[in-house]
Amino acid sequence: MVAPSRHRCRRARPYAPLINDDEEVPASRSARGSTLRRGGLVVVWGSLGVIAAFTVARLLGFTDRSPRPFALATLTPWLLAPTATLFAAALALRSRSLVLSALTVAIVIGVATAPDLRWWPAERAISAEGSFVVAAANIGATNDRRQEVAEALWALESDVLVVVELTPAAQEAIVSNGAIAGYPHRVEDPREGFYGSAIYSRYPIIDGDVISVAGSPMTRATIALPGGSATVIAVHTVQPLAGLDSLRSQLAALDELAESSSIPVILAGDFNATRQHGPFRELLDDGFTDAHLSTGRGWAATWPTGRRVPPFALLDRVIVSAAFTARHTSEVTVPGSDHKAVVAHLGWSAAA
Repeated sequence: MVAPSRHRCRRARPYAPLINDDEEVPASRSARGSTLRRGGLVVVWGSLGVIAAFTVARLLGFTDRSPRPFALATLTPWLLAPTATLFAAALALRSRSLVLSALTVAIVIGVATAPDLRWWPAERAISAEGSFVVAAANIGATNDRRQEVAEALWALESDVLVVVELTPAAQEAIVSNGAIAGYPHRVEDPREGFYGSAIYSRYPIIDGDVISVAGSPMTRATIALPGGSATVIAVHTVQPLAGLDSLRSQLAALDELAESSSIPVILAGDFNATRQHGPFRELLDDGFTDAHLSTGRGWAATWPTGRRVPPFALLDRVIVSAAFTARHTSEVTVPGSDHKAVVAHLGWSAAA
């Protein structure tokens, strides 16, 4: 007979899991992480798609066909910033296809806006025959700080001064201030509204008049500059939201006027267009040079000023025939105006 064991048989304990409830949190976090990643991919892909679609529309010229896209095309160079952010987000999300897509879009935008973004000037020899300074200022038709405007215009220290949105009250203030006395030669056409203009010059004006450019009045003067004569036109085109067809016609008319001139031409003022717009690029393609672009300052901005957002568009420009070379450009704040003035130091091209 077998003796009973001294040890009692232990009752089996219920199975205890090796992982408790608290240790399941990493799995839930992983699920949430996957959800956030999917959400991030959707947002980044969607944002990149919008930028890519707009860029393609700009490259194909679709943005030139209607007012709002035309106005928005001004922002094309600024699309590089959000595209770079999306590229960084794509890297963080570890999506190879998204990284490549963002990089491709950034390269396309960079190529399309390269002349605006370059910071080095074009290398063109300047003749010793003479140099001069041209300034252009949109002083604002509703600007009531007229005495300050007159002083600011004098402080530009230009040889040729183009003023647009010149009203009779502003013209009277400029003349009575006495600061403009340093410009003995002038062609003035003050008007109520937005299309008055004037050309003031330290050098003799051979002849001057007011011309109609596709329906808008603009002052014109033939000036005996150091080294030769040139035609200066005070440019102020219609802004695109007020009449895109008129703006396109005016830019085309300016192109024709400049091409048909027997002497070099300087177009200065408010173009309401940038290199991101087809009609403006046609001016440059026909042999004219934008002073800001040729001096490596295409990224500068003159509008809007005095608002919550900083200036983001270079609407005010000095464009010259091949006979001239720009040496330096700058922008100057005009009291009370929503545009900065532009100042271009020009010289005769040695190849002219």
